[in-house]
Amino acid sequence: MIFPISAFRSPGGPAHDFSGLFVTPIFWLGLSGALAMSIARGTFDGMWGGRGTNYFLAVTAVLAMSIIAVNCLLFAKWPEAPAAARALVPWSVYVLPPATLLGCLFALNPDLARTLNPLFWRLPLLISCGVSWTVGCGMLAELTVSRMRRQAHRMEANQLRNQDRDRQILAEVEAMQPERDFAGLLQHSNRWEPEAIQRLAVRKALALPDFTKRLAENLRTDLFGRGMYFVEAHETPDPRAIAEPFRDGVLLLAADARRQMRDQGNLFADTFDTLAGQITTAADRFAPLGVDFVPAITEFRSAMDEVRADGMKPTCRDGLDRWLKAHRKK
Repeated sequence: MIFPISAFRSPGGPAHDFSGLFVTPIFWLGLSGALAMSIARGTFDGMWGGRGTNYFLAVTAVLAMSIIAVNCLLFAKWPEAPAAARALVPWSVYVLPPATLLGCLFALNPDLARTLNPLFWRLPLLISCGVSWTVGCGMLAELTVSRMRRQAHRMEANQLRNQDRDRQILAEVEAMQPERDFAGLLQHSNRWEPEAIQRLAVRKALALPDFTKRLAENLRTDLFGRGMYFVEAHETPDPRAIAEPFRDGVLLLAADARRQMRDQGNLFADTFDTLAGQITTAADRFAPLGVDFVPAITEFRSAMDEVRADGMKPTCRDGLDRWLKAHRKK
């Protein structure tokens, strides 16, 4: 990212303008190249590790130093510097890059370096790189912790929203009348609702004297999807009376799925996965009652083969094929 020097101009004087040179990509590319050439010439051989280690430390130190320099200039205006770099903000941009640059100057000019004890130019260079590397690691750790905290806050906020939603749905179910709101009770009996909501919805639905008749009618009307929630997740008082209506409901689902495959634009490959799982789970529950679900599920599977302009192919097809293969009569 390029930070224009003009972004860091300070009305206090030219020093801030000069320090803006230390956040330009050209400066840091040049400094990286100078350190790499110094390492290639063997300037730091024997000090620590091999040259591969030296290259890694130099690159990461220059990267950390550039980030620190940018923070120093940015947070001179906005005093919200990362805690790891806060002590460096007032002065680091005026000290660390020049000290590193001066060290590279001596390292790349042997004749000049011989005029001084190596300690006088190596030590500032090593200190600058070491401080930058240490503070950079601290900033990285601080960033990691900050992201973890934000993620925790998001999760907490989502949990609170879900709790509010559950309280609202529970209140709605409590206000429902079995005779009037039967379809709504079936809808809230699905296995993805919290247990308290499921229990209440099931208890109220079963309180109807003609529950089995109403459920059978639901499975054979345009509200069949709501009845599907109940039969897939809960036992019915008279499963034998529900098995055939459920089979008829699967045929309605197949027709609806075929219509969606032909006409609906915003479908995804996993759109029908949950529904296919519900159908096969409930069919397995009713299978011992002697009702043949293979033709109805075959029809649903056939709907998944409708050709779409976007080329989407439902992922539930494999699962349906396995179920049909296991249940077709030999």
